Amino acid sequence: MKSKTFYQIAFSQYDKKINVKIPKLNNKLLAYEIGVHLGDGSMQIVPKKTHSVRYWGDSNEDWLFVSEVLPKIIKELYNKNVIARKCNDSNKCVLSVCSKAIATFKRDIIGLPAGNKKQIKGLPKFVKKNRNLLINCLRGIGDTDFGLYFHRDGTPGLACIMSNKDLIEDIGQEIRNLGIDAKIKFDIIRMRKGKQNIEHHVKIYCKKNLEKWMKIISFENPKHLTKYLCWKHLNFSKNRTTVKQRTIMLEEAGIFPTS
Repeated sequence: MKSKTFYQIAFSQYDKKINVKIPKLNNKLLAYEIGVHLGDGSMQIVPKKTHSVRYWGDSNEDWLFVSEVLPKIIKELYNKNVIARKCNDSNKCVLSVCSKAIATFKRDIIGLPAGNKKQIKGLPKFVKKNRNLLINCLRGIGDTDFGLYFHRDGTPGLACIMSNKDLIEDIGQEIRNLGIDAKIKFDIIRMRKGKQNIEHHVKIYCKKNLEKWMKIISFENPKHLTKYLCWKHLNFSKNRTTVKQRTIMLEEAGIFPTS
């Protein structure tokens, strides 16, 4: 008779020393952080060596989000202080969370894999069963893996591109279930850096659907939020601007996106 393997959250001595906490699954902030992980997170688990969760972003456009928004969330959820850094060898920034308890919680309780995220079969079931958790999870994905862009005539659009077909299908369908018209496209072949990739897309078109997104899901990432506010209040819809430029424009107009 084969023995079954049972998993449980494992606390390192350092986890215990700094009093790392593990949140309950009905926590909406946890659902948001799971969305961030699904979007731009990664996890590495090497037994007896490394247990880490990392959140990535563009060193300019995502810096406020990775260095200010996410550390507060990690502190509130897990009682762990973390500091983001900019990578010297790329235009990325990263927030690293080294904790055996947090990594094993994410793997064995939530079901997020270490290594390649193509193993993910969709959104966590407990998230999909609760509308409030689902909305927060989608907000986390939106903040990290969606792009807000504008067509030449100023018409807005949202797009999420992933290599994980199951996950993109789940995201698109749940967005539809919330009453937002989302177009789902599979098996799109694209050349990136000389390599052929197969991508899967969720796209949301037109002003009406963007406003529905903002009313139901919204954004926390200043990169997206400043774009939306400039379009909404200043009739400004240029794609090639920085979060710093947009923030200055909004503040000069008496609009404070970070308040």
